[in-house]
Amino acid sequence: MSETAFNSSSNWREIECEPWGSSGPDLCQDAAIHSAQVQFVVTPPTISQGSSASMNESEISNLCAVITGPASKDWLGRIASPKGQQHRIRAMDHQKRLPAFDTIDKVSLGDVLGDDHFGEEQRLRLALKLASSVMQLHTTDWLTDCWSKSDISFLRSSYGVIDFDNPLIGRTFGSSSYTMTSMSQSLPRPMLHASIPCLFSLGIVLLELRYRTLFEDLKTDHERTMIPEISDLATARRLAYDMVGSPNYQNAVLRCILGLDAAYRSLTEAKFQDEVEEKIVFLLAEDLKIYCAKPSVEACL
Repeated sequence: MSETAFNSSSNWREIECEPWGSSGPDLCQDAAIHSAQVQFVVTPPTISQGSSASMNESEISNLCAVITGPASKDWLGRIASPKGQQHRIRAMDHQKRLPAFDTIDKVSLGDVLGDDHFGEEQRLRLALKLASSVMQLHTTDWLTDCWSKSDISFLRSSYGVIDFDNPLIGRTFGSSSYTMTSMSQSLPRPMLHASIPCLFSLGIVLLELRYRTLFEDLKTDHERTMIPEISDLATARRLAYDMVGSPNYQNAVLRCILGLDAAYRSLTEAKFQDEVEEKIVFLLAEDLKIYCAKPSVEACL
């Protein structure tokens, strides 16, 4: 992100994105873990009669140029990945302006885990937002199977104030050399029987938020001698069971690390979404409400 003075609302656009004509992904997208070839069959979605959605959204080649153009309530077009996945987007009217930073750069979650200004309420709020984001973005390229604190960023002003209330998910698009496997070799990986990969990644970040320390620095000398797949799972299990504090937060982490009750073939299955909502998202939401002493999650956000 360049150091630009963001003094106009035209510099920011909140966009809505939804899958367009792509089949649901398997639980594991990473070819290094799941060797079966998945072919996406692009079929335009069924549009109900009377819908204002267009069947002919054009493909967007320059996303920044499109979303910084004149505001419109219509779909602006569609973006496509090299794998054939497509999503259509439209700009949304933003009601909540970001802080009036005069110059902005960004810092990753890993850089601020030990920051004293990053309070418990903000950490609980971020934990809930990340869990919700996994549910919303697991069918897109915004969150791969193996993601980490390096993919989560915050805006920081030139005078050092960090906006912890508006986390950003950063991804690199448009590079012909980009592959999810090459980007995630150094990230924590679960054993195949342990959990769903994207939820295991969430569990690691939840542990880092609670312990305020990088996951790599929490490993014992013995755990560092193990191969990464075994080491990561052993460390995550130990930290989850040793966690002191809310049982809700601990149980949510254990579900991420050890897996859900049922086996699922696709992240888009309604039963999968219901179980994640009940056994992870709901528990984190309850923790946030209790800490904030508010009757609803909306009042805490």
